[in-house]
Amino acid sequence: MCDTHESCPAPEKDETRQRVYQKKELTVNGLKQMIIVDGEDRLVDVIRSQLGLTGTKVGCRAG
Repeated sequence: MCDTHESCPAPEKDETRQRVYQKKELTVNGLKQMIIVDGEDRLVDVIRSQLGLTGTKVGCRAG
C-alpha cells in the first residue's frame, strides 16, 4: 500500500504486446459517452484524457 504518489511504483507495461482496442459506452454524470479503450487503460486515464474531466484525481497507481 502506498502513502504518497512518490512512494507508488509506476505500473509496468508490456510494449511488445499488440494493443487491442474496444468501443465501450460509459455513462458519466448522466451523459452517455462512446469511448475507445485498450484493455490496459486505467479508467481514471480514460476519464481524464478522452472525456476531459481533469478534476478526476489519481490516487495510488498500485492496487
